[in-house]
Amino acid sequence: MDIIYECAANYRELLNIKYHFVISLRRNTKDITIDFEENDFRHMSGLQHIDDIHIERDPAKVIEAIIQGKITDEILESSDEYKKIHPEGRSIKSRVDQLRYLQEYLDISDFIRIYEMQQFGSLIRADYFIEAKSSKRKSTVYVFIRKREQNDNYVVVSFFVKTNAYKGTAAYWMLKEKITDGTTTELYRHPNYKPEDKDEKNSEAQNTTCSETLENPNDQNDNNKNATDN
Repeated sequence: MDIIYECAANYRELLNIKYHFVISLRRNTKDITIDFEENDFRHMSGLQHIDDIHIERDPAKVIEAIIQGKITDEILESSDEYKKIHPEGRSIKSRVDQLRYLQEYLDISDFIRIYEMQQFGSLIRADYFIEAKSSKRKSTVYVFIRKREQNDNYVVVSFFVKTNAYKGTAAYWMLKEKITDGTTTELYRHPNYKPEDKDEKNSEAQNTTCSETLENPNDQNDNNKNATDN
């Protein structure tokens, strides 16, 4: 099976899935819901940057073009832009290779962090980014999310293997849920989290040590590390 086909087919599975997070940041809790639309795939995969070969460019038609065999690994390999290694050490090809495991990375509960994005010094327009490490894939990835313009849900705006530093303010995971066709599966719950903790008063009391801006990249607490390469 072509990697790009597997990537598109796996992404289609996400169209019926949402992820709901409750995070603690600056002594307040915040709800984040990530959903997925077909139009998001082209930008998420980086295919919009390929301009040296002719492939489908309509975001609403890209996935179907891949499923129908109009965009294949062989076709993409004919693009220099697809294979080009950028200064930060990654390529569109490497992004696509790991994007097929996006659901797997978001399901991880043993090593996953979330940060509020620091806007200066980055061209990526995102509100938060998630760092997830998969021992199975032997990779750590960044998943950048931004609030949609049309509603309060969040969209994945960029995704790639971690190769360089991105700095942000660490948020503390309180709850992580996966919603598939309306059925909710709890992936993680902080031992001290209760639904009423979403009230601001209770949140302030609970989160005295749950949210802080990262200062020391050598901090040994996994939830309070700088989002930089080691």
